[in-house]
Amino acid sequence: MAEETKTPQPHLPAGEAGTVSVLFSADRTSVVLAGEVDAALATDLSDAISDAQRAELPVDVDVRHVTFMDSSGAAMLARLAARVPHRVRIIQPPDVVRFLLEVTAIGDSVDVVDHAPDPSDPAGRTSPSAAADDAAPVPSTVGAAARPGDAAAVTGSVPAGVEARTVES
Repeated sequence: MAEETKTPQPHLPAGEAGTVSVLFSADRTSVVLAGEVDAALATDLSDAISDAQRAELPVDVDVRHVTFMDSSGAAMLARLAARVPHRVRIIQPPDVVRFLLEVTAIGDSVDVVDHAPDPSDPAGRTSPSAAADDAAPVPSTVGAAARPGDAAAVTGSVPAGVEARTVES
């Protein structure tokens, strides 16, 4: 009997579902994006923008674990940059995000930081040693941005002084 083989599909394989989380500290708001950031996250991205805007603090967008981003994610970054009172920092963008920042000129409206923020520095400055800590907590299976007052559901440890809140959609 002949063995059946499957031909590889020409399209990209199904990737990791996208997640959006918002972390609040006394000095900053951090929006953490991971996986595939696309139209399926539109509501969650919009909620994250609203939460960050209401906090009226400097905003970091941690994109180091983004595997794919379409125009929905780029539009979110543009809206966020336009609506918050401080310049948004994009933390460790992978090539796919960096490309979108350049081709859309959103990169002109935000600060791109190649090192993770130093959690021990209340001003949120970055340090090369912080970049080595790639094991920073990344919320898993989070479907919506967190809002103040929601129950915490973040996996991993959260640095002292950071209030982590996520909700499932």
